[in-house]
Amino acid sequence: MFKIRAEGRLISANFTRELNKQVEKAIEQAAFDQKARIIRRTQQGLNANESPFEPYSKEYAEFRADHGRSRTPVTLTWTGAMLRSIATKIERLNTSVRGILFFSAEGAKAAGNQRRRNFFDISAKDAEKIKKTVGDLINLKEANK
Repeated sequence: MFKIRAEGRLISANFTRELNKQVEKAIEQAAFDQKARIIRRTQQGLNANESPFEPYSKEYAEFRADHGRSRTPVTLTWTGAMLRSIATKIERLNTSVRGILFFSAEGAKAAGNQRRRNFFDISAKDAEKIKKTVGDLINLKEANK
C-alpha cells in the first residue's frame, strides 16, 4: 500500500492511489460517526464533554411547556430540524484530507445554541474514537509491503 523511507535526514512516504481512497473513506466514516455522536448526546441532554446542559431559562421552559414540549432534559430540540441539518463533507488540500461537519441549514440557531451550550464540538474522548476509526480503516499494518 505505501512505502516509508528513512535515509539520512529525510523521511518520505509514497502513497498509492488505493491508499488515498482508503484515507478519504476513513475520514468520511469518522466524520459521519462524529455527527452521530453529536446528535445522540445532544438528544440525551449532554454537551460535548458529556456533562448535562445548563437548564433552559425559566421563561423558555414555561414556553416549551405551554407548547407541549418537555422542560428537561435540555435537548436543544423543538422540531429536530437543527440536528437533522448537521452535514459532513470531505475536502482535499494538497496531500491532506479533512472531514468537515457543518450545518446545511439552521446555522444561526445552532450558533446561538453553541454560544450557550457547547454541543457542536469534538471532545478529547471523541478525538480518540476518531483516531481509532481512521487507524482501523486504513489498516496501518499494510505499511512497507
